[in-house]
Amino acid sequence: MTDDNIKEVINRTSIVDIINSTIPLKKKGNNYFGLSPFKKEKTPSFSVNEEKKNFPLL
Repeated sequence: MTDDNIKEVINRTSIVDIINSTIPLKKKGNNYFGLSPFKKEKTPSFSVNEEKKNFPLL
């Protein structure tokens, strides 16, 4: 697989849709926030940014 193919797949894929299919996300501003599936939380511990295609931990 070439770098161009990888970039095309990334550009055509919604990271929000992929993560939201298993972890409920709530939109706030430009980001979506979710609770960790690995521990019990009351406040979100990570955010997802569709434009940047990333999900940094808070």
